[in-house]
Amino acid sequence: MTLPKYSFLISSDETYLDYSIISEYSIGAMLVAAGEVPAGNTLDALMLDPDAYLTATKENWAPLFTGTNNNAPSITLNDGQTVTIPLLTGIDAVHGFHEVLGNVIFPHNIGLSMINDTNLLTQIGKITANDLLQLGFNWTYAPTVAIKHNPNWGRTFETQGSIPEKVRINIEAMINGLQQFNQGMIPETGVLATVKHFIGDGATQFGIDQGSVVVEDQDRFVSVNAAGYKGAIQANVGSVMVSYSGINNEYMSTETDLKTQLLHGELTGIPFTGFVVSDYGAVDNIVERGLPTADYTLPYKEALADTINSGIDMIMLTNSGSIYDSIDSFLEVFEETVTEGSISESRVDEAVNNILAVKYAMGLISVDDDGNWSHKFKLLNDEQYTQDEKIAVAVSAVEKSLVLLKNDDALLPIDPSKIEYIVFAGDTEIDQLIDGDGTTRKTNIYQSYHNIGRQSGAWLISW
Repeated sequence: MTLPKYSFLISSDETYLDYSIISEYSIGAMLVAAGEVPAGNTLDALMLDPDAYLTATKENWAPLFTGTNNNAPSITLNDGQTVTIPLLTGIDAVHGFHEVLGNVIFPHNIGLSMINDTNLLTQIGKITANDLLQLGFNWTYAPTVAIKHNPNWGRTFETQGSIPEKVRINIEAMINGLQQFNQGMIPETGVLATVKHFIGDGATQFGIDQGSVVVEDQDRFVSVNAAGYKGAIQANVGSVMVSYSGINNEYMSTETDLKTQLLHGELTGIPFTGFVVSDYGAVDNIVERGLPTADYTLPYKEALADTINSGIDMIMLTNSGSIYDSIDSFLEVFEETVTEGSISESRVDEAVNNILAVKYAMGLISVDDDGNWSHKFKLLNDEQYTQDEKIAVAVSAVEKSLVLLKNDDALLPIDPSKIEYIVFAGDTEIDQLIDGDGTTRKTNIYQSYHNIGRQSGAWLISW
C-alpha cells in the first residue's frame, strides 16, 4: 500500500541507491518522480542543468530495474511456499515514454483528441508500452481523462478536450493500446495504465489547478465528468488515481461517495475491479497546505485514515520531511494508525487484495492447477518497433491533429497599416545594450516559438 519514489533509496552519503530497503520493508511498488534521471548509481532531480539531461539514456536507466528485481520481496504462504512478489514500477509516460533521451514522443492529449483515429491512438499506446517495458517499467500514470471546462486551467493540454463522448471513445482506445487486455490478463507486451485524476479536476472553479469544483447538480456533474472513466473501465483499466482537487471544498482524497459509486459501478455502469492510488504526496498536501480554494488542513493520521478509508488503496509518497523522511518513518505512522483503530485491518486486507489482483492480471504472479505459485518480471528484450516505425506513427498523429483556421473576413494577409500593437506572448529572453550615457536599450527578444522543447510541451525528460 506504500508507493515511494526511488529517491527514498538514496544512501545517506548520496552515492548509491540502497535497494535492500525494498525487501526489508516488503515494498510493493516504486515510482520515478517527474524530472528524475539516473546519475550513475543514484538519481538526479532535473531542473535547469543541461548536463543532467544527457544522463537519461537507456543504458543508464537499465540498472534501476536490475536492482529492483533482485530485491523484490518474498512472502511465505500457509502451505510453506515462498513466493516472490515483483514490484509495480511506475512513471508518467504521458505522450510516449518521454523521460529517455532519443525516445519518440507524440502530441499531447489535446492534440490527440483531434486526430479522429482510434486505431492510431491504440498504436500510440502500444508503442508507449513497448518503450516502457524495454527498461522494466510496467506501470504508467496516464492517460488523463479530465473533461476540460475552463481553458484557463493550465493542464488543459493533458486532456482530451471537452466533449464527454469523444473522451470516452479516445480513452478506451488508448488504454487498449497500453494494456492490451485479453481474456482477463494484461499480456507480456502490455503495461498497467492509470486514469486520472478522479474526478472533476478539469472543472474547478475559475480553472484554478487543484482547486474546488462547485457542484450543484451531482447527476449532471457525473454524467459529464465520468465519461473518460467509463471508457477506461470498458477497456478494463487496472488503476485509478485520485485528484488533488476537491468538490464543494471537500478533498477528493478523503471524499467517499463518488469513490464508492465508482467501485460498485453506479458511476459508469461497470464496476471498477482494479486498485485506487493517490496522487503524488496527496496526504501531505492535506496536512501542509490545503486546497488553493479551501485553507483547512487535517492532522496527518486523520488525513491518512480518511484517505484510505475513503477507498484509496495505495499512498504515493514524497519525502516532504514534515511528517516522515523515510519509508521507515512513514510505515511507523501508518502502523500506529492501524493499531489505534483508525484504519481497520479488514480495510488493509481489502486494499492489498485489490493490488495483488492487478499483479495477478499482469502475470507478475501466477498459480498453476496444482497450487504452485510463481512470479515473472516484465521486461521486453526485443523491440517490437523500429525507430522509423515509431517516428512514422508520431508524424501521422501530428498531421492528423493539425487544425486549419478559416480566413473569415480576409483577416490574412495582415495589413500593417491596420496594426496598432504587436503582443509577444510566452516566456521571453531579452538582450540589453547599455549606451554610453547609461541608457538601456532592448536589442533582441527571443521567443519560445523557436524552441523545440517549448513546442513539444511539458512532460519531457524534465517536468
